Amino acid sequence: AEAPCGVFKGMKSINVIENGNVYLAIECFFEIDNTRVRVEYKIYKNYDYIDVNVDLFMGDVDRIVKLELPISINGNVIGQTAYGTENLFEDAREFVFQRFWLWIREVNVLRF
Repeated sequence: AEAPCGVFKGMKSINVIENGNVYLAIECFFEIDNTRVRVEYKIYKNYDYIDVNVDLFMGDVDRIVKLELPISINGNVIGQTAYGTENLFEDAREFVFQRFWLWIREVNVLRF
């Protein structure tokens, strides 16, 4: 993979930033035109969940960014929208959220 440029210049495209007893943290850098994205994955070693943090550096105008995370288990999806917190689509349709979304099933929660 090419080395990142701009705000990520000098860094590798994929980095293991922590590998301890609790979790493995990996960061990845993506870019298209003038927009840059940093995605950090925390994979917990003793638990059945992960954290995904996305930092978006929007350098283009008139562009929409989609985040796709394929999840095959049914659950309740809640997100913050322009009008407060609402239930979002639970099937494969797109939905728009602003600051966060939660995917909740009976036992586990996935939060972005």
